[in-house]
Amino acid sequence: MTISALQFLVLHEMHEGEYTSAWNLVGIATRMSMQLKLYESNSPGTFLQQECRRRLMWAVLVSDLLYESNSHINLELLMDVPLPCNLWSFTQGQPCKTLTLRQLRGVVEDEAIKQSSNHCAYLINILVIRRKILTYMQEAQDSKMDLPWLPGSNFSILCEELETWRRNLPANYAFVERHMYTFRVSRHLDIFLMIHAYYHQCCIILFGAFVPEDVGSKIQRFVTQIPPEFIQTCSDRYVSHARDISFLIQKVLKVEPDHLFRDPWLSLCIWDSTSALLASTRWQENRNSYRDDVTELVKLNLRALENSMPIIVLAKKVVGDARPPD
Repeated sequence: MTISALQFLVLHEMHEGEYTSAWNLVGIATRMSMQLKLYESNSPGTFLQQECRRRLMWAVLVSDLLYESNSHINLELLMDVPLPCNLWSFTQGQPCKTLTLRQLRGVVEDEAIKQSSNHCAYLINILVIRRKILTYMQEAQDSKMDLPWLPGSNFSILCEELETWRRNLPANYAFVERHMYTFRVSRHLDIFLMIHAYYHQCCIILFGAFVPEDVGSKIQRFVTQIPPEFIQTCSDRYVSHARDISFLIQKVLKVEPDHLFRDPWLSLCIWDSTSALLASTRWQENRNSYRDDVTELVKLNLRALENSMPIIVLAKKVVGDARPPD
């Protein structure tokens, strides 16, 4: 119960804008969960008791991945732990086989195991990849980076992981209107949105590292001349995924015009999207028409933030800087 209480406190502090407090609480919850070995699959009890124990472990991991606490969980300990089961199996206490992080490293063809797994499995997986991307960015800053355009580079491996994640996503998880209504009825629309938003954010961060106009660009670290086609590919994908986050918001607002975006981390995805869109205006040939297009997308981003401001303090902080171009 103590770890569960800490998780609720983390959510409360995040919504209140007390980020340092939330970060400290995540560290405590992480250390406690590891000491209690919540990740062990052979724990005693019924299926439902074991599932609750695992779900708590996954919740702690998600917090650790998002807050980047100093108590990083060793992911190898969790690679074979079953990911959360679907809602029906959970409410009925019906044992079932679910995906693992190790399985999700490759393309999973077994549709039955996909359907028995909760949608949070894909959220956890993309956050694990996000951690790898952020670690890659940090290591690139601290030491010599390998040449990302070469086969077998860390960059290409991360690109493959993102593509594998996309291919593993079940067909009924495509972000289209009919599926959005399904998740809306089950009150999971925000999680459904974040599954896709984190994917696009990962791509913005990764490809943005090799876009000259991005603030996090690593291009200046290379002595070797970077192939122009590599920079162009990164730039195209950087902008494409930035636009996709705006399009996600557009689709949600079409289904529910006054939707209250409840996930605080969406604000950071919107920040990355807006920053990339504004950066892209510097190299587009038809700048006036492109800037008009970007302005409309940024307005969508701002609208999502404004809808969130009543309960998300972070949205208030972001909206002050995320302004459309003049």
